[in-house]
Amino acid sequence: MHAGPARAPAMSAPASGAFAVDACLAAVVEAIADPLLVIGTDYRILLSNRAAREVYGLVFDADGRAGQPCHLAIHGRPTPCHTYRAPPPGALPPGSEMLVQLPAGDLLPVCPLILRPDANACLRSTQRQRTRAGERLFEISAGPLRLADGSFAGIVEVARDVTTRAQAEGMIEYFAYHDQLTGLPNRLLLQERFAQARRRAERKGGGLAMLFIDIDRFKTINDTLGHAAGDALLREVVGRLREHAGESDTICRLGADEFLVLLADGAAGAGESARRLLRSLDAPFSIEGHVLHCSASIGVSLYPDDGDDFAGLLKAADIAMYSAKAAGRNAIRFFDAGMNAGSAERLRMQQLLREALARKELHLHYQPQFDLADARLVGVEALLRWQSPELGAVPPDRFIPLAEDSGLIVPIGRWVLAEACRQAVAWQEEGLPPLVMAVNLSAIQFARSDVAGSVAEVLAETGLPPALLELELTESVLLQDDASVGAAIRKIKALGVRLAIDDFGTGYSSLSYLKRFAAHRLKIDRSFVRDMVSDLEDATLVRAIIQMANALNMSTIAEGVEDGAQAAMLVREGCASAQGYLFGRPAPAAETGALLRRHASPALVQRSLPLLFVGQADAE
Repeated sequence: MHAGPARAPAMSAPASGAFAVDACLAAVVEAIADPLLVIGTDYRILLSNRAAREVYGLVFDADGRAGQPCHLAIHGRPTPCHTYRAPPPGALPPGSEMLVQLPAGDLLPVCPLILRPDANACLRSTQRQRTRAGERLFEISAGPLRLADGSFAGIVEVARDVTTRAQAEGMIEYFAYHDQLTGLPNRLLLQERFAQARRRAERKGGGLAMLFIDIDRFKTINDTLGHAAGDALLREVVGRLREHAGESDTICRLGADEFLVLLADGAAGAGESARRLLRSLDAPFSIEGHVLHCSASIGVSLYPDDGDDFAGLLKAADIAMYSAKAAGRNAIRFFDAGMNAGSAERLRMQQLLREALARKELHLHYQPQFDLADARLVGVEALLRWQSPELGAVPPDRFIPLAEDSGLIVPIGRWVLAEACRQAVAWQEEGLPPLVMAVNLSAIQFARSDVAGSVAEVLAETGLPPALLELELTESVLLQDDASVGAAIRKIKALGVRLAIDDFGTGYSSLSYLKRFAAHRLKIDRSFVRDMVSDLEDATLVRAIIQMANALNMSTIAEGVEDGAQAAMLVREGCASAQGYLFGRPAPAAETGALLRRHASPALVQRSLPLLFVGQADAE
């Protein structure tokens, strides 16, 4: 089929009366970018615009009437859609969507022509329609068409192609519940399955078991052979776990080299299941030409003996797993209450951390953030560091979880916020251009303190303009079903402070909170950025996140950008800004200030920060 002529076809008069479309109205109809159809009461298409003719491939006869009725031209159905099963009277309230069940089992939206002649409602629905490019998904808005005397003459229907948006939403929705690397359920999905299994166990009087599996010395493989080899090994490990797990068991990737297995059929066979999974790793793995031997440490906890909820069971299994590691690895340990007494090192570190703030052992490093359009330095992220006289430089991934578990994150977080804002003001007082200061907030701060009040106090104390402060919220904050959290976020936004969602896409992403909290920026996690140049799935996911953010009028920033190829791809996909080793490592305030001074001069910027990613893109 070929599209009809550019001019709008003349409208034939329906049996109920005649009406005409003047030249001005015809020009307006033609200019509408979305397909527009006028469909008469006999189901034939009376009028279409250019977009509709091009999309659907409509052909008109000499009288300007489409050769086929709408249900045949658009849906490929020989009779009107609503004839398959008529909905009951009054079943179409304004804005509703109705579906009919076809004999073949398909679902098809009810034809808007069943709107009663006395109805004035607009029917909105989502439909799959045939087009010249194949089947596409459209958002449909249809309303009654009336003649000058008020009589019902048909409907006016406008269609918007939402196929690409729906695909992006579907991908993000999938990764909200699954691990991107292995395809396994993530912690969020495992929590849901645990809740279901617990209800069954309570009804039947049974039990459950949780296995915490940690791959031994995996970091050595990553550091020696690289992340690509490490990822390949993890996928092979998952393949073996799946092969030897029970049909009703759920395997979850918790993160890095850690996995959880929920045994939903009872706790009686937990020991044998753990031994079977441990033995599955005995045979060597062949990864990128290397023969690797792999073992695991497994901790086992039982419901309800070791915990009556997901968090308690997970904590018990975690403690048992560390006991298995302490026993020499490649071992299985069941949780017992005495294991809690073996956490002396953890308690010691907690006490030292408690003293660190008063002893001024904590300090901030700052990582620059650059606009990808023109390579301007537009912000910095404040990152917490701990230099302990007893322990040396303690990695953040060791002491920050401890601070959260102990509640120390509340006073520490207040200090970080105040120090970061004070430093931002100090740089401005040196005559440097203003820039956005990004500060991370923990879910514990929302649960145990008045975060909004603290933010307001710090802004008043330091004099930093609210628009120059960006608070990065983890998805765990936004997923809390707590009215106080939502109220705190609204108060913070009312102050004029910017909000960013940190590490978006790592397993808890929800489209609902994106709409509910309306943050200013999404931060794309480094795990997706790292391999997006060589991995099609990573590239597709990054593209979907950027498209989703753009559709919601949100900006995007990618973290962990380490080379020009990554930056070039982010530019092509429309990412607004980035941070990572390509642009600058986290550094103390003095070094960061020197960087800011260099970038305060356009001439110096041109010499000191060549657009590496542009050069890389040209080379490609």
